[in-house]
Amino acid sequence: MNLLTKRTLTSKLFPEVTYEARSFSEGRRQALVASIAEDTYKLYELIGAANSILPTVEGETMTQEQLWKRTAIVDQINQLTAAKIHPSWIRAYLISIKGLDIDGVPATVDTFINDAPPDLFAELVTLIKDEAELGTDKVTN
Repeated sequence: MNLLTKRTLTSKLFPEVTYEARSFSEGRRQALVASIAEDTYKLYELIGAANSILPTVEGETMTQEQLWKRTAIVDQINQLTAAKIHPSWIRAYLISIKGLDIDGVPATVDTFINDAPPDLFAELVTLIKDEAELGTDKVTN
């Protein structure tokens, strides 16, 4: 058996860009989950708070105040995800990027996290999430 600990992923948006990524092993996934446990707990608290504002009676609508409050919580969810969770996923799996220069210099993991075009950043997050099964849609009871 030949176990590979690295793999190359190619950008669908920009085929000249490739990502060298660590293997998507169960051990690596569990280590990542443990490292972001506090942020994940906070995320679930925020999601619960946002959902508690939703109307519970069919046909009922939210007041303007409820809508603003829920929007503020959703903004916190998005900020936590963008600032903490997604960068952690990238740092855990990404080794290097080829075919992408930022300000004339080959991109590194850190410069990618800080300066990558939003669509390229989102694509990599999706690739990692799907490959490492980090999304809640993959969880089974």
